[in-house]
Amino acid sequence: MRKTIIGNLHKDCICRIKRKNWSGYVMPIKENIFQKLDDFKLENINKRKFIRLKKKDFQIPFDINNIIGIGKNFSETKNIKLVQSFKKNPDFFVMARNSLISSNKKINLPNCYGSVLIEGEVGVVIKKKCKNLSPKQVKNYILGYVICNDLSGRDLKSLHNDNVLLRKSSDNFLPIGPAIKIGHQKSNFEIKTFINGKLIQVSNSSQLIISIDNIISLLSKYITLNKFDLICTGSGLPKPKARKNDNVKITINNLGELNSRI
Repeated sequence: MRKTIIGNLHKDCICRIKRKNWSGYVMPIKENIFQKLDDFKLENINKRKFIRLKKKDFQIPFDINNIIGIGKNFSETKNIKLVQSFKKNPDFFVMARNSLISSNKKINLPNCYGSVLIEGEVGVVIKKKCKNLSPKQVKNYILGYVICNDLSGRDLKSLHNDNVLLRKSSDNFLPIGPAIKIGHQKSNFEIKTFINGKLIQVSNSSQLIISIDNIISLLSKYITLNKFDLICTGSGLPKPKARKNDNVKITINNLGELNSRI
């Protein structure tokens, strides 16, 4: 684990940078020191390629293809009946690319919303085209993991009924980043949500009704998954609420910090 200006990162993380004089990929070294990469691929440490960065330099770490979310995939207590019922009635949905925004950016809340629900969760990135995967095969098709804040606008002032497209795909409603951890991970992820510096929620991927690998397997039974598809795997309960001028931070072990200002 490496302590950096964008949080604690696993050594196998990759970030994407955009500066006036250079754009490209980097891997973490320590604090504000990162190493330039020739491509989207980890390298051996080479001091001649070190670069000092600022938080504003970090972009969404890869070019996202399709975006798929899963709702209601969280429970304090999990049993076989709950899992079986969920598999028969999965709550999958898609999100538009205009919802994407990188870390350390301001999210302009539309006037039709009074607040948003914060949904910090693990995002899984697909490595290559796949279909009909068994849970045991999934590890070979996961490129890595990234922090997602799958915002949800539940208090639409102008509508009486819920609308998934509007509440999930408004502009900048899906902050992503700041790094992608490369490779399959067997251990669980701890997810922490802070609002205005106060720890509001702690959850764990072990509390997902359908585990991360099983989500990918289940999805692949119905649709073809492609390289750089992003699957947001579900967030803890209850979902914290944020309003205008709130500062939101999501941390996940080894994936860094995702910061946004509403």
